[in-house]
Amino acid sequence: MVAGSVYAWLVSLLWPERVPPTAPVPPPKLPLNTMFVYGTLLGLAAASAAAIGYLLDLEHVGWPTGAVLLVMRPARSQLVLRSIGRAASVLLGSLAAAAFAVFSTQGLGTALVVGVVVAAMAATTASRWYVTPGFASFIVLTFIMQADTTESPGDRFVERTMETLLGISLALLFGALIPAIIQRVRKVRTPV
Repeated sequence: MVAGSVYAWLVSLLWPERVPPTAPVPPPKLPLNTMFVYGTLLGLAAASAAAIGYLLDLEHVGWPTGAVLLVMRPARSQLVLRSIGRAASVLLGSLAAAAFAVFSTQGLGTALVVGVVVAAMAATTASRWYVTPGFASFIVLTFIMQADTTESPGDRFVERTMETLLGISLALLFGALIPAIIQRVRKVRTPV
């Protein structure tokens, strides 16, 4: 690991530093009460995901909880786009991992494929498409299925996608539906 780190550092010295062409634009400042409501709803969504995970005795309670925290955003448009992107990405990554598990054997082949997937994930990190969860799902499920052969690849696929969809559903509930209800109640309370 040390030799690999030193090698990577030496190779990085060959490339000039990149300076961004313009200064980054600071994110817009949202009102404090808006951020307080968002933070409260985000906490409630994540806590609900964890509570449901424990109540249902899910094997990976962190999957729905992580999906909530990674998808939920204060802007509804970002929340919807990230929800669709994460659902599609996890679905494809999980499906690829399940198919790979059916046709693969353990060993060098798996190591090579995972290495290629890690490289592809690193290469697409700056993509405007939300593809990283697909690569991560492939890697995680491949390793889980290599270590634990008691469950079928199909069961692991369903487990990963359903737990992610649970988290996305909670993010949409707490990030889009409840704020819309709060906004509607405020409009009814304030006279025109």
